[in-house]
Amino acid sequence: VRYVLREGMKTLASAPLEVVAAELSITAPEQATTGASFKVSWSDTVASHDYYTVVSVGTDEGKLGNRDLVGNKGEGTLRA
Repeated sequence: VRYVLREGMKTLASAPLEVVAAELSITAPEQATTGASFKVSWSDTVASHDYYTVVSVGTDEGKLGNRDLVGNKGEGTLRA
């Protein structure tokens, strides 16, 4: 990270910063009845416009099923 003086574009101070991958976890029940609502919770949020979604095993990456935005919450519900 640098503090840069606009006039002359001179760095006046700097500090190291290591960028690491986000560590998240998500929990849901092991089973849900077709059409039933169930609770989902997650440990942290990367961005409020990210999704939590339920998909069938083997669904291609990037495909979404029933979903909702994580927003600024730590839990929500989905329908099986």
